[in-house]
Amino acid sequence: MNKFKTLTIGCVIAACALSSASTVMAAEYWRWKGADGVIHYGSTPPKGVEAEKVVTYGGVSKSANTNTNSQTNGDTAEDTEPKVELTPEMQALKKERCEEERKRLAVFEKPGRIRMKQADGSTKYLSVEEIQKEIATTKQVIADTCN
Repeated sequence: MNKFKTLTIGCVIAACALSSASTVMAAEYWRWKGADGVIHYGSTPPKGVEAEKVVTYGGVSKSANTNTNSQTNGDTAEDTEPKVELTPEMQALKKERCEEERKRLAVFEKPGRIRMKQADGSTKYLSVEEIQKEIATTKQVIADTCN
């Protein structure tokens, strides 16, 4: 049972890392043809060159979203995401996960050394920096899951 819990926590951390990485990668990119005929891509095209905006998929950062809203003259109806209704079973799983993450946070916030089981089966004592990183990740998971 303890291995399952460790594996679950590891998967949650990996999922958070991957989901945040996709939002970082979704930005404005431009495509243009250079003087030598080669097609170039970049976040800002050079001046005096006809560039085409490349459509990217993924999340948009809040600052980019603010710029988009100001360009659309305040039309926010398209920017809001529809709310998804959860089934009672999914709500129970979400509540259980929330409680597990709160317990995990309580463990990390207690004074003392913390050891964590690694993927290869060995155990490792976490440094203060690693504990702080785990606390930040757990707080983010709680914010995403429990609200």
